[in-house]
Amino acid sequence: MHHIFLLAIVVASLSYHVHAIEGDPFNLKAKPLNWKYCDEEEASKYALQISDLKLEPNPPKKGEKVKISVKGKLASDVVAGAKLTYSVKLGIITLAKKTTDLCDTLASIKDKDIPKCPVKAGELSVTREQEFPSEAPAGKYSIEAEAVSADGKTTLLCIKADLVIPLIAS
Repeated sequence: MHHIFLLAIVVASLSYHVHAIEGDPFNLKAKPLNWKYCDEEEASKYALQISDLKLEPNPPKKGEKVKISVKGKLASDVVAGAKLTYSVKLGIITLAKKTTDLCDTLASIKDKDIPKCPVKAGELSVTREQEFPSEAPAGKYSIEAEAVSADGKTTLLCIKADLVIPLIAS
């Protein structure tokens, strides 16, 4: 369950590096998520080209539902054996770093709107609603995820994000 939330956040919300805001010495004001490819100059090399991505509300609120919508075009099929590697950091502390089978992760999601492997090349539209963890501590989170094909020759997608969970909800 946590895998899809992390994957959805990664796909739906990866952002440009967040800079400190004047008057906020701990950089803990909520900031909207915006996504960014790992390699902006070579973004066309990724098999999944994202055309639209929404997170509502943006930024998410602890303990409340968040809706993630992603649209794009997949240039190649995703088959069994594809891998997803992701890391989540809170400040400089690594909270999670894991490699999973992407198809197993998709199969474990009990939602008919989430595609299952094999995912055929072509237009892709996914919407998912899930509760944002109420126990998430305040701070700046950095997320990075990369999905590669089963043969390891094609990078399906590589994205980065920063998310700031405020100390006090606004």
